[in-house]
Amino acid sequence: MEFAHDELPANNLERLPISDPADKVDLRVGVINSVTKHPEADKLLLLSVDVGEGAQSTAAERRYRTIVSGLADYYSPEQLTGKMIVLFANLKPRKLRGIESQGMLLAASSVGSNGDAVRVEV
Repeated sequence: MEFAHDELPANNLERLPISDPADKVDLRVGVINSVTKHPEADKLLLLSVDVGEGAQSTAAERRYRTIVSGLADYYSPEQLTGKMIVLFANLKPRKLRGIESQGMLLAASSVGSNGDAVRVEV
């Protein structure tokens, strides 16, 4: 067990363990099953993602996660359907413009000289 030097108490009798923030992250690979435009937001897409939950069940019983994502300016629904993505699976579900998002996908972007994203990769 490692200890951070600045976390040691003054009397040095009790040592505090270092916790690794990565231990709390649940990253999963999923396949985008379908994509629709958000009914109330032009920049948001609704992704139905299969992350293998209920994988032993039939397709009708399989559980898909709904992910609300701000990718509409960069991808069409057709470009994302069938794509494999990485997502944070253990975030608390959150409503975005009235629709519950059950995770967050990871994406990377290139930034232009004006500070705007010029390319986004999922």
